Amino acid sequence: LFSMPVIGWLMRIFHGIPVYRAKEADTSKNTETFEKARAVLAGGGWLALFPEGVSHNEHQLLRLKTGAARIALGGPAGITILPVGLTYEAKEIFRSAVALSIGSPIQVDAFRVHGGEHPEDVTALTEALENALRKEVMEAEDHEIWQGFRSVASWLALPNEAPALTEARALQFSQAWKTLPEAQQESLAAEA
Repeated sequence: LFSMPVIGWLMRIFHGIPVYRAKEADTSKNTETFEKARAVLAGGGWLALFPEGVSHNEHQLLRLKTGAARIALGGPAGITILPVGLTYEAKEIFRSAVALSIGSPIQVDAFRVHGGEHPEDVTALTEALENALRKEVMEAEDHEIWQGFRSVASWLALPNEAPALTEARALQFSQAWKTLPEAQQESLAAEA
């Protein structure tokens, strides 16, 4: 993104920090990325991270990368992670509507069992973050079921209901769906 003319300029204006993914660049440069991120945290600032590591159109949360946990655990004491789920109406359309669902804060110090970026601490914090995000992200096995949650939520909407309430209802349907046994999910999907 930083090499793109307009987007790169915006990233710098908003104090973006470049991340180097294995498929695109030399990941050893991420040492500098982590240092910059930790300096922001040490200065009382905040970071917006996308711990899946990619932007995607999947209907499920991808396995999280460990970078967010490593940055937090290597940073100063007192860091709080606020899990936020994003659901785009139509991600491929510029300025599409997006719903945010904000989860319960995660206190990083509770995961500092072994000190620093110990692999067990990183794994535990990454798993906690993933579990927290799963509560805030609408997930389904495929696009039809995912869209079904949104459609039913829309049908149940009251006149002039705020879109955020409709999206919250769709998220509740997604969460309820996850609790159903697989055979029951398949039966309901087949009936639809």
